[in-house]
Amino acid sequence: MEESSSKNIILKKYFLRMPVILITCILGFFAVNKIASGDLYLSTFFYISYLVFYLGVYGLLIYMDKKRFIIPSIFIFTIVLILISRDLLLVFNLIAALIFAFVALFLTIDKYIRFGLPIFVLLNIIFWLTVSTDNKVLVLCLIVSVIYSIGCVIKRDMEYGTIIVLAFAFILIMPVRDEPIKWTPIKNFVNYCIYNAEDKIYDIGYHISGIIDLGNSYSGYSDIGKLSGGMKDSKKPEISFWMRNKERTIYLKGATYNTLEADGLTGKESFDSSYDEWLVEYFNALYNSEIDEATAECFSEIITTEVKYKYLRTQDIIRPTHLLKIDEELKNGLDRRVGKGFYYKVQYMFIDYGSPYYKELIEKSEIKEGGYSEKDIQSYDKIRRYVKDIYNINLAIIISEDRYNDIRDKLISGEYTDDMSKYLDTSMSTDRIKELSDEITKDADSNYQKAKAIETYLRTYKYDKSVDLRDKENYIDSFIFDTKSGYCVHFASAMVLMLRDAGIPARYVSGYMHKTDSKDVMGSEAHAWVEAYIEGLGWMTFEPTAGNPTSEDLTWGRKPKKQKTEEELEAEKEDYIDPLEEYLNNLDYSQIDDISKDTQKDDKKVDVNILKTVLIYSGVILGVAIIVILIIIISRVIWFRMLTPEKKLTEIIRRTCKNIEKNIDDEEALRKLRANDGSLYNYLDYIEAEDKEKYKELFDLYYKYRFKGTSISEEDITKYNTFK
Repeated sequence: MEESSSKNIILKKYFLRMPVILITCILGFFAVNKIASGDLYLSTFFYISYLVFYLGVYGLLIYMDKKRFIIPSIFIFTIVLILISRDLLLVFNLIAALIFAFVALFLTIDKYIRFGLPIFVLLNIIFWLTVSTDNKVLVLCLIVSVIYSIGCVIKRDMEYGTIIVLAFAFILIMPVRDEPIKWTPIKNFVNYCIYNAEDKIYDIGYHISGIIDLGNSYSGYSDIGKLSGGMKDSKKPEISFWMRNKERTIYLKGATYNTLEADGLTGKESFDSSYDEWLVEYFNALYNSEIDEATAECFSEIITTEVKYKYLRTQDIIRPTHLLKIDEELKNGLDRRVGKGFYYKVQYMFIDYGSPYYKELIEKSEIKEGGYSEKDIQSYDKIRRYVKDIYNINLAIIISEDRYNDIRDKLISGEYTDDMSKYLDTSMSTDRIKELSDEITKDADSNYQKAKAIETYLRTYKYDKSVDLRDKENYIDSFIFDTKSGYCVHFASAMVLMLRDAGIPARYVSGYMHKTDSKDVMGSEAHAWVEAYIEGLGWMTFEPTAGNPTSEDLTWGRKPKKQKTEEELEAEKEDYIDPLEEYLNNLDYSQIDDISKDTQKDDKKVDVNILKTVLIYSGVILGVAIIVILIIIISRVIWFRMLTPEKKLTEIIRRTCKNIEKNIDDEEALRKLRANDGSLYNYLDYIEAEDKEKYKELFDLYYKYRFKGTSISEEDITKYNTFK
């Protein structure tokens, strides 16, 4: 087949199979952005720009018949672009575009397109079925991909344009609903099977362990409140959570339980839209106690991070306790169980419970009787301005005025505290538990002091993961008075019950106690603790489990920045000179023209600097290109010298014919020259008359070698080497 015709066929296939390239690159874009986290993501602009660049280089080299230079060229250009950008995000987009460009071009090859593309699309469907999505663009792309892939399987060389038209016609007639596009019944069936199977496994694991001794349970987050036996550490990372540049211990809440029963806990409360109630009490406590910015910094800070599920499947949203913001679609919780790959961003208030400045805030803010009055809960505008001054955040982004006023009304009317009755259930209590609780708290002057007294008492018990209290009639009573040892489940249950006996609303919390020196939250960090409601500040965390650090152990140790006295501030005001006023007073207006000229010079300097940067980058690319060309030339010279005389002659003939063809514009003439029955002597018709004899001698020598076996010497090669 003639070379030009072959080139045109390759280019034609390249453009006709552009849908394959688009499908591959678009699906790759969505998949990578789903997996990527943190500061790494695919930017639409950068990703498309790099794709166009790589595909353009490929198409250009195909057109120039330089296929052997495709991989070296792209590799060199990639290195140059990485060196120029020196930015992690740009490099991430660059590498992703390179990978998917190669995958797309691989799938356009004749022997791979028929089954390669369907397999690629199938893998994407499986991936999205696993992680779930409601992105309409992605769903439409997958529909087009499926129809296109079916066309490839039916007939590799069929008219693909028809399939695309049919696909988009199908999309146009699809019923459109207000809610996000749902997956097919197949996805629902698969999810149903997976979720129900896992639910049964959870249930069987807890219930069978009480009937048949299958050994100890492995620690890890559980979204059911059944009492378990002894525990063993799990080394499996269940979620990913990280506070950048911070090494602290944080409680990550999954769910709370309001009812204690003989076989565990019920009344599970998962995440819902009430997550923001705490901040109304907290911000008003700060305001009423006249906490300034320097003091607030000692025990609180606002942090934004991302939570990503790994080896965990649950319907619970794992989050820090004092949540400010969460992804909009999660504000009302989840209606299904999610697993590996599920992630979301959160912003929260991290509070140092052990700070003496926070404890002082508690003493000032706790309402010991009478409940909230109107003077205790300030107006929305007043708190909004205060929060802006203290934390430099806009309260409107966190909570609306209507929502704030609704919570405010409930607090003042007593409706909020009336709802606390479900956290005062003492049906599991016994006379001796009640007596012990009264004895421990008899000297306390406030609910906070009572809670700390109970927490301190329980921490004198022994921590033991092997304890199994499932066969006891009342596992809390047995823990407190008989074994006096257990693990977090027993400690937390006991403190909740004792707090309620003392008249303090309390709830059991299940989640993780995570040390943030590692991004992975391990199953062994799963934990249970207690939240007690202290009117005036809201729900507070308490740690009754022996062996775990107390709030005092975890304190940050911050102290307020030194504040200037009123006398120092007044002195500064008197000595203060406005630099702008001083400048205007001393300004020589005759020099304004010179200043204007200098400004114009500075603007020109900026333009020159930009031009220099562009020239430097251009010079780097040009220099690399020159080096590449020199390497290619030197490599070809070395390669040619290593050939035998016979192969050198063959290479000289090939180059000679190619040089002659460059001067021929007639396609028909080129076709005849390249035909299988063509002769080298036909090339003599396109050579100047004075040179024909020299070229004829070269062709004669070649034919003698090919058909008569005449040996070729280095002298012959030296004589005719100039023809190449």
